[in-house]
Amino acid sequence: MKIIIFTLILLFISSCMLSPSRLAGDYEFNPEKQKLLMGNAEKELIDKAFSGVDFARVRDTHVHLIGVGHNDSGIELRPGYESIFNLKSYLRYNLFLKASGLSDSPHLDQDYIDRLVKLIRDGGLKYKHHILAFDRHYNENGKVVESHTEMYIPNEYSYKMAQKYPDIFEPVISVHPYRKDAVKEINRWGEKGVKYIKWLPNAMGINPSHDLTTNFYKAVKRWDMTILSHVGIEKSVESGEVYQSYGNPLLLKKPLDMGVKIIAAHCASKGEFKDLENNGELQPGHKLLFRLLNRDKYDNVLRVDMSATVTGDRLDGAILDMLAAPLEIQKRFVYGSDYPVPGVNIFIPLKKVYRAGLINKSDIVPLRNIYRVNPMLFNFVLFRTVKDPKTGRPFDLEALYL
Repeated sequence: MKIIIFTLILLFISSCMLSPSRLAGDYEFNPEKQKLLMGNAEKELIDKAFSGVDFARVRDTHVHLIGVGHNDSGIELRPGYESIFNLKSYLRYNLFLKASGLSDSPHLDQDYIDRLVKLIRDGGLKYKHHILAFDRHYNENGKVVESHTEMYIPNEYSYKMAQKYPDIFEPVISVHPYRKDAVKEINRWGEKGVKYIKWLPNAMGINPSHDLTTNFYKAVKRWDMTILSHVGIEKSVESGEVYQSYGNPLLLKKPLDMGVKIIAAHCASKGEFKDLENNGELQPGHKLLFRLLNRDKYDNVLRVDMSATVTGDRLDGAILDMLAAPLEIQKRFVYGSDYPVPGVNIFIPLKKVYRAGLINKSDIVPLRNIYRVNPMLFNFVLFRTVKDPKTGRPFDLEALYL
């Protein structure tokens, strides 16, 4: 009986996944219907979002590369991701496939790039997009832990795509600091002019304050690189509970104190962490991050990426403090889309965003129509539209710039 019930549950979930409008990828691909969606209200919202923006200063600091290893990308996913009996991996794979506007094909990796390039160019998003590599999970002995490595996206692939599309992509490598060759790898990419590194400590098993990171940070600083490090709880990529504490923003004090530039992704907008400076009491992650932002000594080394802060489960926390922050703090925010996450329509319920006071009721329909045509454009317009529910003040333009 249990097997039958379990099978029925899987079939139900699977059927939901086959309906894009249920969870993700509720797009309109017909050009004529797209034109109908982009009426005066939509164009006015876009024009308002673009008004005054210096696109030469904007960077989307958070764009994911996705693939399965086709087209010589070198991308690796944990075996079994396509099997419904590996439920978490199966659901996650299908969710982000639909969010990317794709279906399975023998050229999935290139299809993703083609779709991404089209969205950027069609949307008039004339700024660089940082495309992220993703390293494996390593233990303290410098060995790969395959059981905790859900995916691997090579540095070479990010670099290759940035070389192919130099007008819109910036390469972001990913190097685990526990690797035996970590410093050598940083030097290799530093010589090529790469300036950005991606970490997801919760999934990769990185404690940013560990003694093993010291020489790594010295190399990063020597090349004047910047680490984009996830802070907060992680749910999109599988992370063991034992590693969730690595998303504590206070663990970044070590690299910051060494003068290493950090972009704290998502403003630690999800989860509570031990206040390592005050008896270990639990505090919202973004409150701990704002504490660091308010320390003068970190003015030139700590930035915050805005991505994924306007999602259904985060509307009562970080985004409110970010919108209410004074200009001297907002100047240290940077734009990030977290694409393809903006394509998961259940993550950004616009009616809930309205009820939180972040947008006007009249914004709901045009925002939804923009989403259906171009989720990358939608994300940019959304961040230019949200406002402080108390004062009505939107983000300052400086909050977009790197």
